Amino acid sequence: MSFKVSDYRTAGAAKKAAIAERDRILPVLKSLKNTEQPESYTVNELFALVPDYFPVKLGSVRKNTMVYNKHIRPLYGDKDIHEIEMADVQKTLNYAASYCVQQTVRNVKTDWHRIFQVAAILKQGTTDWTTVIQTPLSSKVTDRALSEQNISEEDFNSFIEFMSHYGGYMPTETERIYNRDILILLLKVMRATGIRLQEARGLSRKDIVFAREEIYDREEDRTFFVDRADVTVRHSAGTTMTEDNVIRNTKTPWSVRRIPIYGDGVQWMREAMDYSIHDIIFAKYNGEPFTSTEASDYIGRVSRKRKKVTGIEQDFYSTLMRKAYSSDQYREHVSPAVVKKLMGHRYETTSVNWYASASDEEVREASRNRKYRKKD
Repeated sequence: MSFKVSDYRTAGAAKKAAIAERDRILPVLKSLKNTEQPESYTVNELFALVPDYFPVKLGSVRKNTMVYNKHIRPLYGDKDIHEIEMADVQKTLNYAASYCVQQTVRNVKTDWHRIFQVAAILKQGTTDWTTVIQTPLSSKVTDRALSEQNISEEDFNSFIEFMSHYGGYMPTETERIYNRDILILLLKVMRATGIRLQEARGLSRKDIVFAREEIYDREEDRTFFVDRADVTVRHSAGTTMTEDNVIRNTKTPWSVRRIPIYGDGVQWMREAMDYSIHDIIFAKYNGEPFTSTEASDYIGRVSRKRKKVTGIEQDFYSTLMRKAYSSDQYREHVSPAVVKKLMGHRYETTSVNWYASASDEEVREASRNRKYRKKD
């Protein structure tokens, strides 16, 4: 495993990640030298080794473990990997598909796939049944998926107003207010840009450029100027099994992009840069980037408190900003190629299938305004 400085924001961050990985792996290597390797492994033992061979974010580890403990471990955890047959894997997938949403079914299959991959690395001579099994379809849909995955300007402003009065748990009043307000500004910028939470948390001052754009109106035959802010996404903040919460390059080359924002977005970006006291714009008062868990949990607490106080049932979460951005673009008939680039996706289908949605109002409008074909 290499730790290139180019993959990190600083040489210090790269060194810190390398030291953390060294400290993690040395005890494992020593134990391997001092113990005789088993001829075979149980499913539990192989799953426990997955993070060693496939390091991912801590949040992903927790999610994968939760799925494993619920769907695989009870029936097959203590079984020898050589005893696992295709019917066993299919059984767990079918069971998940019978009462879970489709994403959970995929997660179960991913857990099995990683288990078989580790078995192959350890030369267990087993078959990866996930490569020959077709993923069963689930008919269950979450309430969130059924509801409109977008948010109006009024609803957004309402939530921000409520959040601006929300408390916190920081040791000092200064920290409490600063962390709350910088998260409010983070949400505003996410709404204006549609960028991922980890990308917003990785933005630095040099990533933002303000400009004055000249626009020519053909209908009125005149030229006017508008303010624009170019937001360049090239870093993200995240926590993996082998590193602290550091600023790194984006995960994929398609995520690197420049997003122009106008109107309120420009004002929000200026406010954020004026308010922030750090180079990393949306860092906490102490200068450390928020973790995804910290930011999401805070927004979740505000959302639950808002429901309790106001009775408003609408969910509010950071990813909603990204879903709304994509949905707004498609509603205005923006080219899928443009939306894909703005969202930082490799494929247009990702933007459509995962982030575009139609509201109940839009569905009714489409039905109401349907035009029947007339005979030629």
